[in-house]
Amino acid sequence: LANVLLTLMKASAVLDIFFDFIALQFLQQIDDIAFNLAKMGVFSKRLRAATSNKYFRVKLTKEVNKAERSRKISFFLKTIYFMNLLALLAVQIQVTIKQSKGDYQCKSITVIINDEVWEESIVRIPGKDVEQMMLIYPYFNGVYNQNGSSHDNRPIYVEQNKFDNTPFDTMSIDSENSPVKTPAEIKYCKSIRAWVFMHE
Repeated sequence: LANVLLTLMKASAVLDIFFDFIALQFLQQIDDIAFNLAKMGVFSKRLRAATSNKYFRVKLTKEVNKAERSRKISFFLKTIYFMNLLALLAVQIQVTIKQSKGDYQCKSITVIINDEVWEESIVRIPGKDVEQMMLIYPYFNGVYNQNGSSHDNRPIYVEQNKFDNTPFDTMSIDSENSPVKTPAEIKYCKSIRAWVFMHE
């Protein structure tokens, strides 16, 4: 259980977990194959004898309080198992709480959109009527950072300044007669189970 927990904690992606367990299974199969080959006498007679001999447990004639010792050992093993279970549950609860708070989410992502253009997009500019204009998707390329808020229990990533990767000054006046500079956002939509790019 401890090895499985360490494998899950060290993995950075789901595929890494599968690869780790596949490698572990491969090593176990190699061990079984080596034992069978040694039993067939492929390696040496000594290994063949070692893997073919039968071993038996000898019952000791002098036993003192066997039942008492067995009860103590059983209690000790159950205690160790119970403590191990509590430790694993505590670690799992801690990881679950941190995950719900977004501690394991990417703090920053880089968006790279291909050279695509929407020539007749519908744009609504505050204070003006709805009009059609050309929308250039690569304009929104760049760094998106978490802004501390969330949507559907997932963090919201907000577009950053193209020059120094700092947040936009939403109170400044834009040169194209837009009242404020509104950065684009990437949110998770639970209803469609997908991340959505949006710009208001």
